[in-house]
Amino acid sequence: MKKIQMNSKVLTFVVFAVASFAWGVLTLADEVQMPDGSTQQSDSFQKVESTPTPPGWEKLYSELAAVAPQLPPYIIEKRSPVAWENSNHPERELWSKYAYTVINQYFSELDQADDMGHFCKNYKKLDHDQKVMAWAQIFAGISKWETGWDPANRTVEGPDTDEVTGQKPVSEGLLQLSYSDMDNYQDLETSESYCPFTWDKDKELPLSDLHRSILNPFVNLYCGIRIMADSIVTNVDKNTGKRKVVYNGYWSTLGAGWHMHNRAAQIQESFPKLPFCGGHAIIQPQDVLFGTINTIQKAIKRAREHH
Repeated sequence: MKKIQMNSKVLTFVVFAVASFAWGVLTLADEVQMPDGSTQQSDSFQKVESTPTPPGWEKLYSELAAVAPQLPPYIIEKRSPVAWENSNHPERELWSKYAYTVINQYFSELDQADDMGHFCKNYKKLDHDQKVMAWAQIFAGISKWETGWDPANRTVEGPDTDEVTGQKPVSEGLLQLSYSDMDNYQDLETSESYCPFTWDKDKELPLSDLHRSILNPFVNLYCGIRIMADSIVTNVDKNTGKRKVVYNGYWSTLGAGWHMHNRAAQIQESFPKLPFCGGHAIIQPQDVLFGTINTIQKAIKRAREHH
């Protein structure tokens, strides 16, 4: 039997990966278990949800919509509310309607995902409007667990440098995007960026100002939806040949990276609001573990390559 030699660098990677996974399982940040067994975010999230949007939001959102990518509006006459909508935040209905428009524009790419049935069991039987609403619910779910539906949310990501800003990478806005996405996600034929952020103007504005292009909910949604569409087309599971929403490679809430922040099961909880979905499938714990094992294996490989 061949003995595997593991150097200290490899061991460090493995210990970190295992510890990260265990920490993610044992400490679900900002989450509480509800009496009905569902998972909710805790006091800070509930406070945001219960605090009404200040008067005058209409003028602000008119300004924000005017500078967002302009697409042919896609209107759903009989729609079910997206999870983020409530009476305290009327502006979120505008998020939903713009999301429908962008989803419809890039629907042919999004609809290639093979695992939407995990979230909406009847997905393949739905009409076009219903499928668009199901996708909007996916993005609302990502946003809930990434930012608590706070469009001004910012998270400093680490010691690296964002090539656009020259500063530490920061994930920002509803879908936690970065200025580096401007260069990383582009149309191969036209070189058009999926993320029309304007760093030169944004750097002159206060960090929480929604006039910053990356925080503008409409621009942020446009960029994030296009990233998802691109990820589904380009990230094919090498074992099954399938294209997936879960483990798509960008958002940790869907299993990217170390998987410690995977919230795919919690994202499913919003789908009963779409009665036409007929429930959802169970995302098995071994699916999350499998993703983590893959990440550990990749870490070992990287460590050996650099030894």
